[in-house]
Amino acid sequence: MRQRTDQELQERLKFEGLLSDLSARFVNLPNQQVDTEIEQGLKLIVKSLGIDRSSIAQFSEDRRTLKVTHTYATSRVPPMPAVILNEEQPWCTEKIRQGKTVVMCRVGDLPDEAAIDRQFLQRLRTKSNLIIPLAVGGSPLGLLGLGPSRESGSGLMIWFRD
Repeated sequence: MRQRTDQELQERLKFEGLLSDLSARFVNLPNQQVDTEIEQGLKLIVKSLGIDRSSIAQFSEDRRTLKVTHTYATSRVPPMPAVILNEEQPWCTEKIRQGKTVVMCRVGDLPDEAAIDRQFLQRLRTKSNLIIPLAVGGSPLGLLGLGPSRESGSGLMIWFRD
């Protein structure tokens, strides 16, 4: 039990260090370097957490699609589509619009009403996923998605267990 507690503490400290490093990257950053730093930050997240993909997507003006603005993925997973139609992930899209974080320890465990989402994620070889809504002034703007491609993939799920 103590060894597990020590391991969780080390992982938490590593995660907090990651957050600190990511935050520091954007202090006093010129506008022309923001996109590059976002992409480097996503790469750092993937490597630090041992996951396979990290992406940022933004709702289109008409709110019918999510445009993937930045992404980083390992060679183990197919590239993220540039645009995700709401029809491809209707259940997840609705949760994001409601400002709810979506935690999928196993994509196969999604509820029946998320069958379309399950099929889409399986095509992308996603085994588990974390989708965090991004909002400005309470209005949903898009999402940050983190996805291991391996079943119960990484330490990522430690932070979001029940």
